[in-house]
Amino acid sequence: MAGRDIRRAEDKISRHIRAYQRARRALEYLEAGNGVMEKYRPISPQDLSLSGDVVEEQRLGQRNDTLAWFGT
Repeated sequence: MAGRDIRRAEDKISRHIRAYQRARRALEYLEAGNGVMEKYRPISPQDLSLSGDVVEEQRLGQRNDTLAWFGT
């Protein structure tokens, strides 16, 4: 059951990333300004990694973790 839930979550994330990438390519095609393109940067694999406080229970120092650019 947990494995199935993980696969569903991964599939959902993948769908959202593909939709975002299509929208970003459309902005590039429409020659959106630098301000817009700076706001909608490409999503890298590092942006999708989980922070330690999610992965490790009762982890110290979690307030020093930084969010991906789209989480801010």
